[in-house]
Amino acid sequence: MEILLSGYSRNRYGDHIRAIVGDDVSLVTPDSGTTKNPEIAWLSTDLFYDEHARRFYGICASAPGLRWLQSSAAGLDFPLYRPLLERGVRISGSHENSISIAEYVIGAVLRAYQQPELWAQAQERKTWEHREFPEVMGTTWLIVGYGSIGQALAQRASGFGAHILGVRRSKGSDAYAEQLLHPDDLFDHLGDADVVVLSRPGNTDGTALVDREFLALMKPGSLLINVGRGNLIDDDALLEALDRGHVTRAILDVFDPEPLPVTSRYWEHPSVVITPHASAGGRGRYERNADLFCSNLQRFLKGEPLPDEVFLRDLPQVTNTPAQFTSSRDSR
Repeated sequence: MEILLSGYSRNRYGDHIRAIVGDDVSLVTPDSGTTKNPEIAWLSTDLFYDEHARRFYGICASAPGLRWLQSSAAGLDFPLYRPLLERGVRISGSHENSISIAEYVIGAVLRAYQQPELWAQAQERKTWEHREFPEVMGTTWLIVGYGSIGQALAQRASGFGAHILGVRRSKGSDAYAEQLLHPDDLFDHLGDADVVVLSRPGNTDGTALVDREFLALMKPGSLLINVGRGNLIDDDALLEALDRGHVTRAILDVFDPEPLPVTSRYWEHPSVVITPHASAGGRGRYERNADLFCSNLQRFLKGEPLPDEVFLRDLPQVTNTPAQFTSSRDSR
C-alpha cells in the first residue's frame, strides 16, 4: 500500500502509521520526485503552507489508484474535492481547527474591548494612566453558523458569562446557546448582539450576507468578526458602516479575494483588524489532525464509516482556490 503525505508527517508520524498498516506500506511525499500511485492521501495541516502543496494536489488529481483522501480542513469549497469525488474517491474532512479558531475569536474580542496597545503606548511614555474597559460578562454574541466552530466558540464565550445566540438550519438545543435561531430569523436578532461572529460557509450564489441592510440592523457600537468566508461581506457596505462608527470594529480573517490586495482600504482603516486567514493557526491542531488521520485510517482499512465524510451533494458550486495552488512559482 502507498500513502501520500508530507515529509513532515512522514518523519513525525511514520512509525505510528506503519504500526497500523504494516511494514509493507510505502510512505511517499510530494517532494521525492518519484512516480506515485497512492491509494491513500493525507492532506495534513502543514501542507497548506508547504512549497510542495501544488505537487500534492497534482498527484492526487492524477493517481488512478487513489481511494481515500483525509483532509485537515473543514471547508467544502476546496478545489481538490469535486474532481476526486466524481472519480469515486472517498474524502473525509476535519473539525480539529475549531479550537484554534474559537480561541482566536475570544482573543480578538478581549483585545477589542481592553485595547492593550494603549497600555503599551503608555508604558513607552512611562506614564501611569488608568482607564476602564468593557467586559465580556453579560454581552450577547450572535454566532452565524453554529457548527463545530460556532459550538467551540460558544463554549468558551459562555464561560466568560456571555449570552449566546446560535444560527443554524437544523433544529434542536445546545448546552451553550441560550437560543438557536433559523437563518430566516437572523435579521430579527441583529440588534440584540454586542458581538456578531460569522463562522459559516460563503454563499454559493456569490451574494453577500453582510450588506447594508444587515449592517443597519446591527447594534450600534457592536463588533463584527469574520472567520467564515470573505464573500459573506459586502466590503463597501462594511467600510461605510465603520466610517460612521455604527460598527465599532471589524476583525477580519478571511477575504475575497485572498491574499487581500494592497489597494484595499481595509489595510489602513483604523477600525479594522486584519489577519491573513490565520485563525486556525493553533499549534495543537497538528497532533489533533494526526490522531484523526490515524483513527480514520483504521476505520478505512476495516471498511467502517468515516466521520465527516464529504459527498458531492455537500459541495458548493463556487470554490475558493488557496493561494499556494495558484502560485506561478514552479516549485508549487
